[in-house]
Amino acid sequence: MESRTSVVLAPANGGPLSRGIAPTETASVVPIRLIRMPAVRAITSLSRAWIYALEKQGRFPKRLKIGDRTSAWVEAEVIAWVQAQADAREVAA
Repeated sequence: MESRTSVVLAPANGGPLSRGIAPTETASVVPIRLIRMPAVRAITSLSRAWIYALEKQGRFPKRLKIGDRTSAWVEAEVIAWVQAQADAREVAA
């Protein structure tokens, strides 16, 4: 029997799930938190304009379109990006 991993999207504010895939008997559920621009700015300490510039250059995680006028980032990707910046600093030193 093969193991599968199910994904559940959960909003960052802890509200009800917008979409979910029921886990199979051998699956583990991995929540994906979506965060909006204010949270991205708080995590990275970057300005809105610089976040968009880095994203356009392919140097920052791409945002997801979650509505007609709404975008969000996957929190784990943003945190991994910050960690990569810290790791690169340590290698360069």
